[in-house]
Amino acid sequence: MASRLLEVSELTLTLADGTPLLRGVTLHVDAGETVGLVGESGSGKSLTARAALGLTPAAATLGGSMRVTGREMVGAHRKDVLRVRREGAAMVFQDPRSGINPMRTIGDHMTETMRLVEHCSAADAHTRALDLLDAVRLPDPRAHLRQHPHEFSGGMLQRVMIAGALTSSPSC
Repeated sequence: MASRLLEVSELTLTLADGTPLLRGVTLHVDAGETVGLVGESGSGKSLTARAALGLTPAAATLGGSMRVTGREMVGAHRKDVLRVRREGAAMVFQDPRSGINPMRTIGDHMTETMRLVEHCSAADAHTRALDLLDAVRLPDPRAHLRQHPHEFSGGMLQRVMIAGALTSSPSC
């Protein structure tokens, strides 16, 4: 059997006032598998993915079970959730401009985690960033590292965000 990367069982998410946002979500994703969540706007697709990374609304209550690379996320300590975000999973948001600081260069965005969390040298982080921008097929990665987000089209910036999500080599 393939390794299970994500396993969600009877997931619920309820706001402090009792409003249910998710009810009984169950799904799994195995290594090498691609899964698409389909539903109308507001049905909880993004919220389910955000919950996997501990990105839920303040004062909301999670119930059920959600395991990311074997680690239980429901009720997990903040440091464990951060570890999963750094080592096990990454998320690319639909709007790439909402997840990047417009005042910093793409190179800063791409290399910061590698330098500060993984303790890569600046040169190694720079090389990995070039390789990742090349992997997502951005032309002239070296020039792009010096640019700011406003200099990119939405599609190009989405590729930058995908490359950024891959900097820590997540499992899912």
